Amino acid sequence: MLATTLPEPEHLVHASDVLVYVVITVVAMLAIVLAYHAMQRPRLVVSEIEPGVWRSKRRDVVKYAVSIPLLLILWLAGLQLILVFANNGLSGVQLSVISVALVISVRIFAHVSHEHAHELAALMVTYPSTHGVYENTMEQICRLVHEAGGQVYFMINDDAADVHDRYAYQHGKWMIVDGEVLLTGSENLNYSSMPADNKSDGTRGNRGVWLITDAPGAVAHALDVFRHDLDPENHRDVVRWAAEHPTYGAPPPGFEPSYASGGTAYQVRFPEPLTVAGQFSFEMVQSPDNSLRDLDSLLGMVARAGAGDVVLVQQLYEYTYWGPTAGNPQSDPNVRLEAYIDAARRGAHVRIMLDSAWDDPGDPRGNSATCAYVTGIAQAEGLNLGCRLADPAGTGIHNKMVLVHAGGRGYVHTGSINGSENSSKNNREFAVQVQSDAAYAYLARVFLTDDGRPPRPWAYLPMVVHGPAE
Repeated sequence: MLATTLPEPEHLVHASDVLVYVVITVVAMLAIVLAYHAMQRPRLVVSEIEPGVWRSKRRDVVKYAVSIPLLLILWLAGLQLILVFANNGLSGVQLSVISVALVISVRIFAHVSHEHAHELAALMVTYPSTHGVYENTMEQICRLVHEAGGQVYFMINDDAADVHDRYAYQHGKWMIVDGEVLLTGSENLNYSSMPADNKSDGTRGNRGVWLITDAPGAVAHALDVFRHDLDPENHRDVVRWAAEHPTYGAPPPGFEPSYASGGTAYQVRFPEPLTVAGQFSFEMVQSPDNSLRDLDSLLGMVARAGAGDVVLVQQLYEYTYWGPTAGNPQSDPNVRLEAYIDAARRGAHVRIMLDSAWDDPGDPRGNSATCAYVTGIAQAEGLNLGCRLADPAGTGIHNKMVLVHAGGRGYVHTGSINGSENSSKNNREFAVQVQSDAAYAYLARVFLTDDGRPPRPWAYLPMVVHGPAE
């Protein structure tokens, strides 16, 4: 059912049309290049003094101010044309990166349960939430799926019955549709993460990312993890929903969910998801199994970054250190955070953006403390390393995203893994890493926009940054 939410092309492009457009583009570009040479070939050498601040080495700006923007416009038009053609005419793995693209609510579940009862299979629930709350809305969803013939299971902890769950939290956020499509990301299926309002005048919600792919290997692995977790015959901590259950039962009589969502605090800047086709290299990362491996997984991906490379981190939180609250980064280091810092020590450009909406400035391990720790190291060692707090979309950053551009290639890590020791060692978490230059470029533009920098054409290119840290 959810496969229908994948973005569909608005129109088809035929090969003959593409050939005509490409020929016209090439001829126009050649004409501009000749005109450029006719103007005595003024050399343009640019350097980035600070991110977003550019200077030219010569003062004859007028001569190339016309030619270079036209070249960039034509180049971007050609790039978009090729991407459209690829989306419509090439076979292979489909990869979609979505910032806000799905709207799933009780209303949607009600429709699904009524219209597609014969297709419903099972729903495994991440509840009670990490705040220990079991909401009436979830009770309603469970009831609707159950009444339509589907199955809903909970992973529980019941000390009185000597039942102990395998994970501190079932915190993963992924689903498999028809055994063919995997959806995974940072966001819960609620209105805070996916507001359903009319976004023409803006909206309000969390910053997060979902990734959708039909790569057979990725889908098969996710399905294997799901089947091992949802195994009531061998694990007593998995319990099927029943209306009469005193904790996980039906909602109160007459319960009506609220459908209010959104707002106007955030003006949508990326209304269309990125969709690309081709062959991609995937890594499947899950806690507590393999999320702290240093040869691959997240730490291995960050370790690729060296001099001149880029690491961009956008997280709900990244603890200053792990271990007890009375600890410190020296005795109980957060190995994720230290990996980002080490990348800067190798000469990479590293920027860390953490949530401000839910931060507690008094927490010695909170985001404010983390940024103070990172900034102190950057200043003391002269590193191209920065950290700041932000709330770009109105209700906080809920993302768990790390982007790396290393060796001329872009890598993306997205999923449910937060920056705590619990997330990596005790929770069930799920994330995907993919090598995709297009996905990296798209999400780097989102990051830079959230960082207060307007998207620029050069964001499509490998990012090369010079100069001192901010």
